[in-house]
Amino acid sequence: KAPEDLKEKTQGVGGFEFFSSLPLKNGFTYTYGTGENHVAIFEDPDCPFCQDLHKMLEQIGPELNIKVTVFPFVMESLHPNALTRVQHLYCAPDATQAWKNWMLTAQAAREKGQKDMDKIWASWSPTNAPNNTCPQAVLAETWQMAGRQFGYTATPTIVFENGAVVEGSADKQVFQQMFEEVAKQKAERAAQPGAPGETVSPGSANAEALKALEN
Repeated sequence: KAPEDLKEKTQGVGGFEFFSSLPLKNGFTYTYGTGENHVAIFEDPDCPFCQDLHKMLEQIGPELNIKVTVFPFVMESLHPNALTRVQHLYCAPDATQAWKNWMLTAQAAREKGQKDMDKIWASWSPTNAPNNTCPQAVLAETWQMAGRQFGYTATPTIVFENGAVVEGSADKQVFQQMFEEVAKQKAERAAQPGAPGETVSPGSANAEALKALEN
């Protein structure tokens, strides 16, 4: 996507305060390089665009010093078995590694012409994510409800530290421009230490969703 198209692809969802309020411990976090540029990505484990994005982040992450926190958000009408997969992935011995492993495995299988996610999962999950009965499995439905309340309608949905949102995948140029904008805004905020910070309105849908995630 060309940089000039970003204004049509992004929207504010509560600014820096919204991003800092996300319970990162309930997601899957990967750090490339110094990790100074943080993004949250809402993903569906069966989404081919999400899988392709994972592969791209493996390539550009170290250069752009990206820290990625993934939160599951399933397009149930398109991928009816994906929510169960999320539960399995949360219950894996190393859930964070299992999520990345699955996304890259599925992406590689698709590149070889394998399109059936159920078949790919059937060969991968017994060793890597064999059950879905752990306490953390409830987070699958928790994030499902949160994504709806945030108003997200597509995956991947990329949220930058300043609250800007890109729905659908993004290329290296988009990430670079957005990180530059975030850095600029951080510098402006730091230059005005007495200025009030941005907040998520208490009665907003985002605030209600964030409150639910705390429980």
